[in-house]
Amino acid sequence: MTLVEQKKEIKPILKKHVNTIHSSNNLTLVQRKLFNALLFNAYHDMPEKFQYEIPIKKLCNLIGYDSRDYKKLRKSILDLLTTAIEWNVIENDQGEKKEKWRASSIVAAAKIENGLCIYEFSSVMRELLYRPEIYGKIDIQIMTQFKSSYGLALYENCIRFQSIATTPWLPINTFRKLMGIAENRYQNFCDLKKRVLDIAVKEVNLYSPIKVVPEIKRVNKAVTSIKFKLLENKEVTVNVENDLLEANADLLSILKRDFNLSDKVAIDILDRYDPEFIQEKITLIKASENFRLGKIRELAAYFIDALKRDYKPSKSSQRLLNEIRNQEEAKIKAEKAKEDQLQEKAKKQRLEVINNYLGSLSEEALSTVYKSFEEDIITSANFYVRKNYKKAGLKNKSVEMLFNSYVIDIIDKNLELEPT
Repeated sequence: MTLVEQKKEIKPILKKHVNTIHSSNNLTLVQRKLFNALLFNAYHDMPEKFQYEIPIKKLCNLIGYDSRDYKKLRKSILDLLTTAIEWNVIENDQGEKKEKWRASSIVAAAKIENGLCIYEFSSVMRELLYRPEIYGKIDIQIMTQFKSSYGLALYENCIRFQSIATTPWLPINTFRKLMGIAENRYQNFCDLKKRVLDIAVKEVNLYSPIKVVPEIKRVNKAVTSIKFKLLENKEVTVNVENDLLEANADLLSILKRDFNLSDKVAIDILDRYDPEFIQEKITLIKASENFRLGKIRELAAYFIDALKRDYKPSKSSQRLLNEIRNQEEAKIKAEKAKEDQLQEKAKKQRLEVINNYLGSLSEEALSTVYKSFEEDIITSANFYVRKNYKKAGLKNKSVEMLFNSYVIDIIDKNLELEPT
C-alpha cells in the first residue's frame, strides 16, 4: 500500500510499499518512473475509485520524459500490464500464523485518448499500495533526475534503510534481481561492477539525499554478497530540508511554540508524517479535557507518542450509538437509491414496450385505440380525470399514466390470445 504526500507541490513524496520495491523485475528506467508516477497520481483516489486519469503532459513531466515519441511511452505502459509482482502476507487466524501468497500485474488496464492516460490497478494491488505499514520514501523530483534504471533501483532499495544507515547483506543473486539484471548478463563480477554497480552508486550519490558506499563479501575470492553503508548527502539534504520548511512553515511554528519541540525534532516529524496526519493529532490533543485543564505532563513526549501510536478520539456510548444509527441510515439510503434505480429502469422498459407497440399499429388501428381509451374515460373515470382529459388530453400526467396502463392491458390480452 502506498502513501503519498504532496506538500504544496514543492516536495512530492511517494511512500511505496517495500514489496513493490524489493521485487524481481526487469523494468526499464522509463517503466520504473512510470510505475512511481502512476502510483503517486492515483493514491488519494484509491479508496473510492478503481480507475484513474492523468494528462499525458503531466505524466511526462513527472517522469522527466521530454521526448515526443509517445509510442515508446505506450510500449512502456503496455509492459507494466504484463509485469507481475508477487508477495506473501502473514495473517493471524485464531492465534495461528498463516501465510497467504498474492500476485498481480503492476497495472491492470490502460488506455490513452484525448490527451489523457486512463488506467486501473487490480483490487489486490490497491490493497497493497494504499497506506503501507512498511515503505520506502521516494522523492518524485529526485526520481526524474536518474538516467539509468540501475541507479533508480538502487535508490529505491536503499532509501528505506536511511534511518539505520545500512542495508542488510544481500546475496549477489538477490542484488542482481533487485537491480533488474537478466540472468544471462554480467555473470562476471567485474562486468557487473563496471556496467551496473558503479553507475548506480554514482547516480545515487549525485542525485539523492544519501551517499551509498558498497561493501563486498567474498568467499574464496568469489563475491557472495553485498551491502551498502548509507551516509547523509549534505548538499542534497540542505535543499530538501529548505523545501520542507518552506512548505510547512505554519505547522513547524505550532510544533515549536505549542508543543515545545526542538527544531531538529520538529523537522524530523515533518519529514516522517503527512501534514494532515500531524494536524489531526494536534487538533485531537488540544480538544482533549486533559489538555484544557493543563494535566498533560511532558507535552512534547505525549505528542510524539500520539503520532507513533496513532491516537484516536475516545468513543462514548452515545457516539457509538450515533455511528451505528448513521450506518443504518446510510444503508437504508443506499437500498432506497437502488430501489429507485430499479424502478426507473422498469419504467423506461415499460415505456419502450408501449412505444414499440403503438409504433407497430396502422393509423386505423391506432385511431381505434385512442377512441376506445376516450370512451373508457367517459364511462368509467372519475370527474377529475374526465376534466383533465377534456382540458389537456394525453399531455396531462395522470391521463398519460392511465393511457399507458390501458395500452399495457391491451398488450397483455394480445399475448394471452397468442397460441402457445
